[in-house]
Amino acid sequence: MQLADGETLSGIVAEETGTSLTLKLAGGTLRVIPRQSVTRISASQLSLMPEGLEAGLTPQQMADLIAVLRAAP
Repeated sequence: MQLADGETLSGIVAEETGTSLTLKLAGGTLRVIPRQSVTRISASQLSLMPEGLEAGLTPQQMADLIAVLRAAP
């Protein structure tokens, strides 16, 4: 998401209203952004998960990670 002041944000749109967007940022922080401040919204082709992370995890660690992600609101 590109803002009018030049700031670029990456996250998941958690809520939309006619006047604002609530973006869930990495770490779970929520940020409410007035729609008039948004100049561009685009979907990323990249995952927020670091590339290659799964290579260093055991099957049990991967299962635990998936369980945590599924439990997140």
